[in-house]
Amino acid sequence: MKDFGVCKSIRQYGFELDADGDPLKEDCIKNNFIMYYSTSEGLELFDALYENRNGLKDKYLRFFDELGKKFGNNSNIVGYDPINEPFCSHFMKDLSLLLEKNFDKKKLLPLYDQILEVL
Repeated sequence: MKDFGVCKSIRQYGFELDADGDPLKEDCIKNNFIMYYSTSEGLELFDALYENRNGLKDKYLRFFDELGKKFGNNSNIVGYDPINEPFCSHFMKDLSLLLEKNFDKKKLLPLYDQILEVL
């Protein structure tokens, strides 16, 4: 698993960084994106979303509130995909998230329920 970045920082890949300190796109596209999902930064970011750290989930929910206001009555829209390819957050801190349906019950379903509340 080490090769897939689990507990490895994106900084350890040795990519050239842009002016904001982020890896260059040209470097990132050389590898499969799953390597980046499972970096320490990726795991922390998903955790921040599900646990509302720094108000991230609140901001995400406000987005869906605005989306619902703008497109809620549009008969050409049949549904939303709230999060594409969700990841189970920091499973290294909670291994039970890797058990069947635990991630869905503990993290994803509560997020989806909150999105439905704002729509």
